[in-house]
Amino acid sequence: MPPQKLGAPATPNLGTDLTIEIKLNNDIKAPISKGDVIGTATYTIDSTGYTSNLIASHDVKESKMFIIVLVLIVVLVLLVLIKIINMHKNRKKRKIKTYKNHKEF
Repeated sequence: MPPQKLGAPATPNLGTDLTIEIKLNNDIKAPISKGDVIGTATYTIDSTGYTSNLIASHDVKESKMFIIVLVLIVVLVLLVLIKIINMHKNRKKRKIKTYKNHKEF
């Protein structure tokens, strides 16, 4: 067998027909505990199937990042709206001042 590149899986040629099907559970959500079944892997070798569970190798904690980003976006939108409203109010005040200062001949 020729030497493999570092990190590349060794795939020996055994003259067999090999297919692999991986199915992940649809309801995978954090937190995940080490040892939880998160799916299955089915290997078919020469028309014989072998199924194995995919097991979480470590704990996965729930991330609060989505909530933090969502709150920051809402705050940013509110600040922009407040700025737009203040600019609109200032324009109205300027128009009123110019009208009062305008003298007709």
